Amino acid sequence: VLQLAAVGARSALELVAFLRRSPVLTRNIDLRGLDLPPALPRVVTGRGAVVTGLTDVPLVLGAALAVTWGSGTVAVVGAVTSLVLAAAVVATIGTALLRLQRRNPRRLVPARVDEALEALAPEVVLYFSGRPSTLYQLQMWLEVAERLPRRVLVVLRDRDSLLALDPTTLPVLCIPLAPPLAALELPTAKVVLLTANAAENIHMLRRRGLTSVFVGHGDSDKPYSASPFVKVYDEVWVAGQAGRERFAEAEVHLAPEAVVEVGRPQLSLLPVRHRNDPTFTVLYAPTWEGWGDVEFHTSVPHVGEALVRALLARPGVRVLYRPHPLTGTRDDATRAAHRRITALLTAAGAVRTSTSPQAPTAGGVAAASGERRRRTEDYLEHSVRHSVPDLDRAAHVHAEVARERGYWDAVPPGTHHVVDDGWPALQSCFAEADLLVADVSSVVSDWLVTGKPYAVLNPSPDPAETFEEKYPSARGGRVVGPDLAGLGPLLDALVVGEDPDRTARAAERDRLVGEVPEASLTRFAAAVDRLCTRSDSSAARPAGQRAGLPVPTQKDA
Repeated sequence: VLQLAAVGARSALELVAFLRRSPVLTRNIDLRGLDLPPALPRVVTGRGAVVTGLTDVPLVLGAALAVTWGSGTVAVVGAVTSLVLAAAVVATIGTALLRLQRRNPRRLVPARVDEALEALAPEVVLYFSGRPSTLYQLQMWLEVAERLPRRVLVVLRDRDSLLALDPTTLPVLCIPLAPPLAALELPTAKVVLLTANAAENIHMLRRRGLTSVFVGHGDSDKPYSASPFVKVYDEVWVAGQAGRERFAEAEVHLAPEAVVEVGRPQLSLLPVRHRNDPTFTVLYAPTWEGWGDVEFHTSVPHVGEALVRALLARPGVRVLYRPHPLTGTRDDATRAAHRRITALLTAAGAVRTSTSPQAPTAGGVAAASGERRRRTEDYLEHSVRHSVPDLDRAAHVHAEVARERGYWDAVPPGTHHVVDDGWPALQSCFAEADLLVADVSSVVSDWLVTGKPYAVLNPSPDPAETFEEKYPSARGGRVVGPDLAGLGPLLDALVVGEDPDRTARAAERDRLVGEVPEASLTRFAAAVDRLCTRSDSSAARPAGQRAGLPVPTQKDA
């Protein structure tokens, strides 16, 4: 009987899970009036432990005691107790199943979303299909999107990313599967902003009437920044002239009008941060190994350990090590080198930010917090609980800056730091540093706005001249090769107040992010507005005319 109850309960649990798995999940869209049934207790749903295991305990215990004591009564009591427990579990699951059949989230939630979208009438879609580990690619655009004068809708494709998403005032939809997304009606949407090149982008690109714009997630000289994949988009937005030049040099044939310089609008929104530690500070912020097989994409396995040793050997220098969140996820050598660097700094008294009392427990560290919530929170209940947006973005920013400030101030001056799990924010680390040492990445472009000196690591055997030709963003700083030559003289000059690269750095800033980076948000908003006001005839041009490419005619054939 108990085994039959267990099998039936497991089947019912699967049906409960199916009915609660709404094809559309939300944030900041009001679901409260739907009266959706609450989730079952975790003790019932957690891998079926109660059904298949704990309900058998009284039976087994009663049988064991009956043999020991020679009393059949104990065995009967144990059996009855197990049956009662099993019946209670089955009744709990059955009741939940009946409620779900009457108030089916798979039917009610999409209908409510359709009503909400009709009222919201979004004009711009901010689209992201990645996992929590890459959520930073979207989150850098949230505040920018909130500041736009147009109505913006965020569309995600991964449930865990919805749980891990930072606070935002924007309405958010999560639609994991392609058919429900294709069925979603967005008659008022005119522009879709895409933050990464992903296969799932096709589900938005094939929508008629939407102008597709690739905005990316950082401006850098990495080869991926000039990927031919961008030909699928109507427009490609870059920070400055350097972005336009990359596509031309990579022979990615885009029409000039398809590449639009909009600056880095995030740099217009950086909160003012103050620094209390006067120790000369070097921020080592390498990138990760990348999706491809480029040998010297990251400096971590090649010169990272030697660099940190050299910095630790210099008296009066504080080291901040902030690796890319994905460092070591694809390459064993990179992961091992990262661990050795962390061990070096820990031995030198470094503090790890992930173990700090000030570290965010939810919402700030996307990958970690998303995994924690995935194990403890029901997706549907998350949508219901976050039905009403918190519109006080300034309060969130102020609280986060205060938390970061509390972290930096909690340790003695001169303390080294391992900034892991993506917190504190990169800009917070910028405020703490006097010199950036980085790989070829968007970190360099964003750092340029600080006006402070930087060095770019060249772990390859290429001479500095060749390296600068391949990666022009290095021209505004100092190229440091595998032997670290040039780093020592640069540090010697900086600690006494000299700045030998000031002029070159200012010129490179103008080329990378525009002459007035503070006005980037205005430029970005104007670019969005231009597309939103484009006539229907222009927006509905032939599907083959992507990124300014001409549509073939019979004469061309």
